[in-house]
Amino acid sequence: MSTARARRLAATIIAGVVVTIAGCSGGVQGTYIGVKGQSFFDEIELSSSGKVKVTVVGVPYEATYEVKDSKVVINNGGQIHELVIEKNCLVDPIGGRYCKGGSG
Repeated sequence: MSTARARRLAATIIAGVVVTIAGCSGGVQGTYIGVKGQSFFDEIELSSSGKVKVTVVGVPYEATYEVKDSKVVINNGGQIHELVIEKNCLVDPIGGRYCKGGSG
């Protein structure tokens, strides 16, 4: 195999791996709506940039988040709040359930 062909093959494989990793890493991003009667927040919106917008009684608040050990960890100026990831929902251990599409 020629060097040029080997380089093209390697570049194609690397590009495929990058696309696969990018597609798999976008799991938690999206808007989670509070399940009626089970939630404190109206909705939680997670962006791909690590920012989160939490809406309470129609008022949005912004913070940052990261995913650790099957949890979404929200950091609001040093105040930490953890939500457990369960399929298409985020569950607050102290009370609250938020799901993509609002049901779950």
